[in-house]
This record gives sequence, C-alpha cells and structure tokens, in this order.
Amino acid sequence: FLGIKLKFKSNKLIERNRWENLNKKIDEQTQIIEKQFSNLSSKEDENYKLYNENLSNLIKNQNENYNILNAKLDKLKTDEVQKIKTITIDNERRIHRHLDFLYRDIMVVLQNKLNFIGTNNLTLKTNNPVAINSNDHIVPHGTIRDNTRFPRFIRKCEILFPQKESLSFLDLGCSGGGMVLDAILRNHFAIGIEGSDSSLIMQRAEWRLLKNNLYTCDVTKPFDLQTSDNNNYKFDIITAWEVLEHISEQDLDQMFKNIANHMHSDSLFIATIAAWDDIDSNTGTNWHVTVKPLDWWKDKFISYGFSIQENLFTLEDYPRAGYNPPNCYEDPDNNYLKDSFKEKNYKIVLKRARVCSKTSAHTQNIFF
Repeated sequence: FLGIKLKFKSNKLIERNRWENLNKKIDEQTQIIEKQFSNLSSKEDENYKLYNENLSNLIKNQNENYNILNAKLDKLKTDEVQKIKTITIDNERRIHRHLDFLYRDIMVVLQNKLNFIGTNNLTLKTNNPVAINSNDHIVPHGTIRDNTRFPRFIRKCEILFPQKESLSFLDLGCSGGGMVLDAILRNHFAIGIEGSDSSLIMQRAEWRLLKNNLYTCDVTKPFDLQTSDNNNYKFDIITAWEVLEHISEQDLDQMFKNIANHMHSDSLFIATIAAWDDIDSNTGTNWHVTVKPLDWWKDKFISYGFSIQENLFTLEDYPRAGYNPPNCYEDPDNNYLKDSFKEKNYKIVLKRARVCSKTSAHTQNIFF
C-alpha cells in the first residue's frame, strides 16, 4: 500500500511537472505569438501610415495637377476672351474710323455749302506755335488719340448763363477738337488750342472740319487771341480737360496768366486734373509731370487770384474725369462714383477773384 501511495505521489508530481512544463511552453508560445502579433501590428501600422502618406501625396499631387490644369484652362479661356475682345475692339475702332471719315466728309460738304460753323475773326499771336518741349509732343499719345465729345456739358453752361443767347468757349489742350465742335453745333462760338501739331498734320478728328477754329501753340508761353482792334477776346468758358497735370510746375504761372488775360469778370475756368502717373511702357515717358494733391492745386489757384466755385456742376456734367470716355466709342467708366476714383480725379471750377484792395494778402501774384 505504501509503495502504491508513493508511486501515486510520484506520478502526481510527474503529472504536475508535465502541466507546469506544458503551461510554461504555452506561455512561451503565447509570448512568441504576442511578440509576432505585436511586430505584425507594428508593421501593419507602419504600412497603414505609409499607405496613408502615399494616399495623401497622391491626392495632393492630383489636386496640384487639377489646379494646374484649371489654371491653364482659365488662362486659355482668359486669353481666348481677351483675344475675342481685342478683335471686337479693333473691329469697332475700324468701323468707327470709317464712320468718322464718312460723317466728317458730310460735315465738310455742309460747311462749304452752308457755312454753319460761322466766321472766326480772332487772330492768335504767339512766338511758340508748338509746345516742342512737351512730352505730349515728343511722345504723342492723347494728342493723337483722344477726341472727347459731350454735349451735356455745353447744355449745362447754357443753363449757367441764361441771359446769353450765344456763349464763347476756349478749350485748352483740345486734342481732336470734339468739345469745340459740340459748342459750335449748339450755335456757340468756340476755339480750341492744342500744344502739339500732330493732329493738325494728320488732319484727324475735327481738324479737317474746324480748320479756322483750331490752333496750335504752347499755352505755357505768352499768347493772345485778339480781335481786329488788337484786344484780347474774353471768353465766357475756358476749359482744360486733364491738361494741368501735363504742365510742369514752373510753367503753371504763365499758363494762368494767359487764362486770366482771356477772362471777363463772370467767366468760368473749368478743369479736370488726373492725380496719377501716366507712363509710356515703351519709352518710360511720364505724361503727367505734375501730380499733386487737391489742396496743393487749390492753394495754387488762390495764389493766382482765382476764387474756387462750388456745386455749379455735378459729377455727370464733366466731359472728363467721370464716366465719359476720351472717345465716344469707348465704354464708360462705371467706377467714377467710387471714392478711390474721386481721390485720383479732381474737378475744378474757378472765377477771377474780385480784388477790393491792392494790399490784400491774396493779390501779390494776381495777373489782372
């Protein structure tokens, strides 16, 4: 019995050792499997992360390619639209030039038969028939391109001078002479002066029709428009549409002496001024040689003996520096009511100041 009992204990011990060894092996195998699984999971995580990175890069590249393609497509569309627009504008200008010649041919024939322009008995006296030192003459731009037309302005002046059946206009820097024609077509007397002789030589715009009403001379040098008795003619309205910024600061004194010499006590000088550089991309020439703030100009006008008139004209009354373009076939500028536009485009209306005392603080530079 004791032998059986010992044998049983021995077998039990063996069995327990076997289970312990088995459990140990299971633990070892479990650890191996867990380690393998951990390695596998780590590798899977790395693969997953790598996959995500590759996918993100692929999406990013696709987006970049899409954006590049879209940009190319937009540029292509823009180029095509611009090309069509350019062709359209060029065609419109060709048609306009054709109509321009036709209507002027008719006007010239009418003038020769009816003399509807009337007679100009004034004589221009100047020693400087062309502004030879002006950038606008050296590198012609506006002087060979612009021809502003705006009958509304003429009508507004008629309202301001209700007692006069016929008004007199002097347009300085008249370019094509369009504003002179607008005045004449409403039975007024009008003269235009242009610094460059380019339009005269080309016989462009109104120079063929208004040969007796358009002159060339340097308005920054002394000039006189005189009647037969050698007196300066006094105009009701003198204008300068985007001209003053083309005049150098040192030349403004003489220009305003000329203006004052052709004004009577009720005359108006009306001008628009561009306060921005206008640079030729080919030559680097800046046509706007005097770019100053509005207050600077106002002080200048007062020092010249003029008084500033307010609220006589609305924004829409001005032929330039508003929505009305330099040529009637161009699109109006719809930005003219924006503050940013007004800050760069000034409107000025002046009268000769009434001098009460020769010792007045404002009379030292008065020219009349």
